[in-house]
Order: sequence, then structure tokens, then C-alpha cells
Amino acid sequence: QLGIVVELGARHGIAVPLVARLVAIIHALERQERPMGPANLAELRAVDAEVYVEEGMERPRYANVLHGNDRGGRSAAPDIAPA
Repeated sequence: QLGIVVELGARHGIAVPLVARLVAIIHALERQERPMGPANLAELRAVDAEVYVEEGMERPRYANVLHGNDRGGRSAAPDIAPA
């Protein structure tokens, strides 16, 4: 259940843009409004780059999964180059 993270973040003034986008993607997948595929991970990586790199927000520890740092440096999705 990730929706509660977005709700609690909003309630306490804590931005969680990566989690919010993940929840939106999951809901769209469940409604069959978008296909399951590498584009979903690419979209999350784009949010990560936009928010945590360009805007200078501190990157949460879970964001390492997007860049393969959870598996000894190997990408979690080898068909998509890290952002």
C-alpha cells in the first residue's frame, strides 16, 4: 500500500513525487490504461532526474533501486540505461 505514503506526505508537507508517480502508474496499469513495459521504469527515472537532480531535492534511499544500486551496481532493468 503506497497510497498512504502519498497521503501522509501531503498531510505533513513532505513531497514524495517519485512515490506519487509510481502510485499513478500502478493505478493506470490496473485499469489497463497503459501497457506494462520498460517505459514505466523510464518514466520513474525521468521523475527522479527532474526532481532529485535538477531541483536539488535530497534523493530518498529507495531511489537507488531505479539505478541498479540495490544489486551490486547491476541495473534492475538492464534494457534501460540509467538516467
